[in-house]
Amino acid sequence: MKTIIAFSLFLLQLQTPLAIGQTSTVIWQVNSFDINVNVQQEQRLIAVAATLNATNVGNGQGRTLTVRLNSKVSMKSVAVAGAPATFRQGAEAKPDLQKFEISLPSTVAPNGSTSVTVNYTFPVESNSGLAAISPIGTEFLPDSFWFPMPNTPFTIRGADTAPYRISVNLPNAVAGGTEKTGQAGSISFDQSLHGQPFFVQGDWDRIEGSGDNKGVIVLAPKGANAVERKGAETLISFAGAARTFFSTSLGPAPDVPIRLVAVRGGTGFSDGGTLLFDADAQRNALNPHGPDLFPKHGARPFKQKRRHEQIVTPFFDHHPAGQVCWIADSSHLPPRGRTNVQTSVTSCGWSPPSTTRPLARSIVLSTSE
Repeated sequence: MKTIIAFSLFLLQLQTPLAIGQTSTVIWQVNSFDINVNVQQEQRLIAVAATLNATNVGNGQGRTLTVRLNSKVSMKSVAVAGAPATFRQGAEAKPDLQKFEISLPSTVAPNGSTSVTVNYTFPVESNSGLAAISPIGTEFLPDSFWFPMPNTPFTIRGADTAPYRISVNLPNAVAGGTEKTGQAGSISFDQSLHGQPFFVQGDWDRIEGSGDNKGVIVLAPKGANAVERKGAETLISFAGAARTFFSTSLGPAPDVPIRLVAVRGGTGFSDGGTLLFDADAQRNALNPHGPDLFPKHGARPFKQKRRHEQIVTPFFDHHPAGQVCWIADSSHLPPRGRTNVQTSVTSCGWSPPSTTRPLARSIVLSTSE
């Protein structure tokens, strides 16, 4: 009997430090974004109503949900599950960011979900390659932090990605996913892949591929001449060939259109099948060594590598040996467990150096609410 009691006390001593060491952590994972954008060109601002659905994938009770936005954003109102809610504004370590801690009316248990809607305005004092408003072109890319995100590229987890719907009150707007015509001249896009919301608006000639290149679209500057149209057709052929190559190598491509969009700012950005390239690159597409979509930069300025996915955003680069490199970005799949993956596949007529293990890349979930 004494032996049994002593053994039980021994087990209790082992378990007590483990219990003490356990911490309650709330981790929010975004399931979807639903964003309505009202661009007000005269006031040089956008008025946004953004709804995000998120799940508590931690082991603690969620009492607040914190989102980050650009430091210029002015929050107007917040709602949780359709009911008005309170929030507390705070500063972030990075000077161009701020956070809003939203109080939830009831706690969200582990694996539970909630829906938060925020209404705010974002003024643009001066145009940049990340955020711009003008009569000839408007764009808002993810790195301008124009939409609410619990996690940013500077947190442990990295930026949130999820399927999204975005509606813009301007004609000729472009985003990722399937295009749908809205009311009163607005346009919306439904993106079924995991990505980050963005949109670009301008005045373009739409040039579409056919046959094996169906679903590949080039939006060329309005009034493109014969040389520029020939360049656009070359880009379509290259993009179609890239899609075919990676579909053969990695499996069927996602059922989303590939859009190559000529812009003056934000060149090199790509997400969910949409790629922004330099507006002058259509002439360079006739280069016998292959198209160079970023002639002013020489290298791709945006390198957004996210969760692993088979294909497809084509990327063209002028290789020193005169070869054309195709790069399939890894992105747009739901979050997984902690893994290390090599996040791109290249084909340049040569093999990348072998490694004994995949490139290190952490997707540890953020432990902040």
